[in-house]
Amino acid sequence: MLIQAVLPTIGVVLSIDIINRISDGFFDDLYIMVSFWMLSLILPGIITPFVTTIQTMMNQRASYAIQVRIMTLTANITDLKIMEQPEVHNTFDVLSKEASYKPLSFLISLIDCLKGSITLISLSIILASLSWWLPFALLLPIIPVTLSLTKAQIDVFETMLGKGLTSRLIIYYLSVMLNIHLIKEIKMYGLSTFFMGKHEKEFKNLEKELNHVRKKQLYIPQLWNAVYLAVSILSMYWIVSNIIKGEISLGGMVGIIQSISLFCASCQWLVFSFSNLGVSQLFFYRLKEIENLASNQEQKYVLSAMPEDRTIKFENVSFSYNETDKTLSNINFTLYPNDNIAIVGENGSGKSTLIKLLCRLYKPTEGVITMGGVDISTIDINVWYKEFSVLFQDFGKYNLSISENVTIGNSEQSNNKARFIKACEDAGFELNCYPSANHMLGREFYGNDLSGGQWQRLSLARSFFSGGSVIIFDEPTSAIDPKAEAYLFDTFYELSKGQTSIMITHRLGGLKHVNRIIVLASGELVEDGSPEELLKKEGYYSYLYNTQKKQYY
Repeated sequence: MLIQAVLPTIGVVLSIDIINRISDGFFDDLYIMVSFWMLSLILPGIITPFVTTIQTMMNQRASYAIQVRIMTLTANITDLKIMEQPEVHNTFDVLSKEASYKPLSFLISLIDCLKGSITLISLSIILASLSWWLPFALLLPIIPVTLSLTKAQIDVFETMLGKGLTSRLIIYYLSVMLNIHLIKEIKMYGLSTFFMGKHEKEFKNLEKELNHVRKKQLYIPQLWNAVYLAVSILSMYWIVSNIIKGEISLGGMVGIIQSISLFCASCQWLVFSFSNLGVSQLFFYRLKEIENLASNQEQKYVLSAMPEDRTIKFENVSFSYNETDKTLSNINFTLYPNDNIAIVGENGSGKSTLIKLLCRLYKPTEGVITMGGVDISTIDINVWYKEFSVLFQDFGKYNLSISENVTIGNSEQSNNKARFIKACEDAGFELNCYPSANHMLGREFYGNDLSGGQWQRLSLARSFFSGGSVIIFDEPTSAIDPKAEAYLFDTFYELSKGQTSIMITHRLGGLKHVNRIIVLASGELVEDGSPEELLKKEGYYSYLYNTQKKQYY
């Protein structure tokens, strides 16, 4: 970097000396001087590929480190409510997109700033030898030019961040058109024009905002560029006057013209580098904001040990996604060890939210959840996660091998083949239908796609393989046939013997084996008791049960 920075000045000094030697008829060592001068011209072309390669290699490592950092921060944010905030989602989206090139941009801009500064200082020495004020006059307009250009580029970055939702919608509409799972409905309902229209609308919205900011980026610095041009012209006029007076030698004249030309070019590049450096810093500033957000999620107190008493209590628990509407309100119940319970209610009653609170994916807005009298928020989050084997309603479909899809539920047992086979058998996933357990799934990577029911069975196998002491199934029969549903209910109750289990379901006819049913309505717990007690009570559960029963009789 240092060699690249001083080579222009060395070239100018050598050219001054060579021309003065020729004009004075002094040819001693001229060939040597010309050789050094030629070397100063050739060296940048030799050095640049090496520098570029080194920068690219450093960017690969830096990009990888930042991508790992972003994934780590995502893992450290334990409250999904924070992750679901649009502004946080937008920031993560921008960071993930720019992680591949912003580190290199920052590194190059930093190096260019240092290199340009060294070049300007060395050229200033040559210009100062003519007059002390000359380099200062040329440098002075750089400050406002740099500030105005940096401000304009920051505005572009902030606009992109502020329009993060629009950017994500543009990408979403494109992904819908390319989604193999949605292509049937898109074709049948003629949705291509609809989604292309929405894509165009959001694109034009984003384009309008960005163009407005980019026009400012184009025009505002030109005022200061005009000032810089005026100063340069006046400086050249003064230099030409001194040349006419004979106060500057022929070599000096050529050197000064070269110096001013290189000085102007270096100034422009320095302005560009400083503005890029400022914008690149915003990337790391946003990354720091997410780091602070993640650090606020860290437990700041002494962690409690997992209590021996596994009794779980919800005490006056409420939860809200916003400041006004409560999804759950004043929930109170006790989950005893080895309880086999079902949570039922209409859509939107808060069943899945309650489970997410129990799993500590959300934090209660009000109230407390305890285990053995200990606030569960004081227990190590990773230890708590291991207590649960969960099948969520929106279960994951991972483009991994069959084996990996199952064993990621418990990485410590990933090589336990017998456990893997049993989990698949319990879930009704037939391994003999595939070439091997290492068979790849997902068409995106040349694997096989599965039906909805097969994906759900595979997810069931993953939950069985995890081996948590509390089994939670959230609508586990939504994508399987009646025969498989009956098998699943029987398997669930067989596996949950001697364990705590929770089943969220709309299929009330399969709840004959549970010892308790918790009924939710509009975010409130309205009934709690055994199936027989609730049917005799002829309350809300009885109404739901009989309504569903009429569909079969």
